[in-house]
Amino acid sequence: MPDPIGGAAASALLRTLAGRTARGPEPRGTGKYHYVHTSSTYLRKIRTLGSPEIKGGIEHSERRQWIAADGSGRLLVTQGGQSVQPTGDYAPGRLAAAFITATDSAAVAAELRKRNPQGSTPAAFRSFVGIWKHQVVPSTLQRLLLLDLADHPGLSVDSVPGAFADRPAVAIGHVAEGRRHLLVFDQETGALIGDDVTALDGATPPVPTPATISRTEWHSSGYSTTTAEPGQRPLLFLDVDGPLIPFGGGGAYPAFRSVDGGNPLLERVDPAHGARLAALPCDLVWATTWGADANADIAPLLGLPPLPVVEWPDDGEPAPGGLHWKTRALLAHAGGRSFAWVDDEISDADRAHVAAHHPAPALLHRVDPRRGLADVDHAALADWLRSLRVGA
Repeated sequence: MPDPIGGAAASALLRTLAGRTARGPEPRGTGKYHYVHTSSTYLRKIRTLGSPEIKGGIEHSERRQWIAADGSGRLLVTQGGQSVQPTGDYAPGRLAAAFITATDSAAVAAELRKRNPQGSTPAAFRSFVGIWKHQVVPSTLQRLLLLDLADHPGLSVDSVPGAFADRPAVAIGHVAEGRRHLLVFDQETGALIGDDVTALDGATPPVPTPATISRTEWHSSGYSTTTAEPGQRPLLFLDVDGPLIPFGGGGAYPAFRSVDGGNPLLERVDPAHGARLAALPCDLVWATTWGADANADIAPLLGLPPLPVVEWPDDGEPAPGGLHWKTRALLAHAGGRSFAWVDDEISDADRAHVAAHHPAPALLHRVDPRRGLADVDHAALADWLRSLRVGA
């Protein structure tokens, strides 16, 4: 790596980047959740039981997080495509949510001093990275963070690490305690795109130095009304008995009259529902005791392809407080995505439980089982899904 350029140039570069922040796009989306998507590489120490030898293992992970100001939200951390801890949904107060929302320089400076009371440069780097990791950073805040960092001593302009060399980027560094910490910025907008920590001679990681011991890359961020992946469509959980097979009528659709040994209830399925459901901007999921039989017997009548099927728990435990036995399983299956649930047994207890435990919009729509799905039900579903698209 070439020798770094000294502190005056580094401070000047940071101030130049601060002046370019207005060129970047403002954070996309609306809603209470701060969505941040990063990927990281870490050098992990591995000690074998009974052996004094310490080895180094490289660990790669990808992190997507949705955090609201009340500390609620969802984390999705994957390694090798598999979810790992701390993946999960979190109730209010469980996640760090000390967002900086001020837009004036004095208030932002005061907040940064709280996080770095000694004013040290290593702590300033860590605080800068922590803010970008945990919240959306609008251009106004981005500018103030860069100006604050420019006032710290011991900065240098460094070569951009190879992992970011294919992007128009610049790197600002600081060396302390045997480590070089680099912040990599988009040179056109001043946005933070990378964080790289390298162990130098005198440090004691379990590999020859110099060695990268951690690296983070920022992929995207923005606001969201839900804790679902950006671009994911809402789910529509669909019951069969009641909504699709009404209890109050005979065989109104003789084209589907059962053959010997067939299920006579199938005569009650209105095939017109299929096209109307398929046209909705959502992903259909069977949420019925029919299980896989819904794909074998119901889907062909509706002209639908095989659909995903919710797997019900077999623990046999009754649902508490008048809750429907399906409700908690549907929340688990939704995984933070917006959803509509069409059933004939939904109650206010279910609506209250979903409102309290699900971070995304949800519609629990009860169908009159005597008549099944009707025009008014299709209209309610379409209107609700349309409202999500308007607010996206």
